[in-house]
Amino acid sequence: MLVLTSRNWELVRAAGSGLHVGDELVERAGGRALVVHVWTLADDWDARHVLDVAVARIDDAGAVTTHAERLDFWPFRHEELDADLRASGLEPESSTYAPDVEHYLVSARRPGGRSPQAVDPR
Repeated sequence: MLVLTSRNWELVRAAGSGLHVGDELVERAGGRALVVHVWTLADDWDARHVLDVAVARIDDAGAVTTHAERLDFWPFRHEELDADLRASGLEPESSTYAPDVEHYLVSARRPGGRSPQAVDPR
C-alpha cells in the first residue's frame, strides 16, 4: 500500500507567484519564528518552479536570525497523479482531493495485493 499527501498544485498555481508571510509566529522547541514563502511559478506546468522558504527565528532579546532554502519543484494536477499511480501498477483506492482544499491524501495499492497483516512470515 502507498499512502501519500500532496499540495493542491492547482490552487498554488491559481494564486500565482508571490510572497506569503506567515500571519503568526510559530513556536517549536522553545523557540519562536516567522515563516516566509516566496513562490516563483513558471508559465508552463512542466517547467521548473521555485519555492524560497525563510525561517526568521526571534530570540528572547528580539534579535532575528534567518535561515533560508531554495527548493525547485514541478507541480502536477491530481488527475496526473492518478494516471502515474496506475502506470506504475498501483490501483488508487481513495483520495480526499477537493478543488478548494490546500492538501489532500491519496492511497493506492497493487491489484490483488494483500495487506501486510495477511502476509505469512514463513
